[in-house]
Amino acid sequence: MDVYEELVRLRKLGQKCALATIVEVRGSIPSYETAKLLVREDGSMTGTIGGGCVEAEVWNAAREVIQTEKPKHLTFNLGQDAAYDNGLICGGQLDVFVEPVLPCREPSSSAPATSRRACRRWPPWRGLPPW
Repeated sequence: MDVYEELVRLRKLGQKCALATIVEVRGSIPSYETAKLLVREDGSMTGTIGGGCVEAEVWNAAREVIQTEKPKHLTFNLGQDAAYDNGLICGGQLDVFVEPVLPCREPSSSAPATSRRACRRWPPWRGLPPW
């Protein structure tokens, strides 16, 4: 399942989720920069950032991000002394950004125009929206 399609589906259903993205890599890791993991409110997930203990820690952080609705930045060191040693030491480092994805709620008519436009549909053939 595509991470982005699932993200849009969850927003339309009014459900929260968290999107974890590898934003920086130094050295060798078991995945790649820009890899994504989507964690749903029920704890299920789609996508991967490489598996193992790092992914388990990111999953825990994502659950917290869903609850608090505040993003987190995590750094992992996969070197010789890594606590994540599972026999698969790569020696690299990676940074993961975990952000909350909230349902799109239609603001009331008394909300500022900029808030109302945030949930408005904009036809893709018209290019970028004016707001």
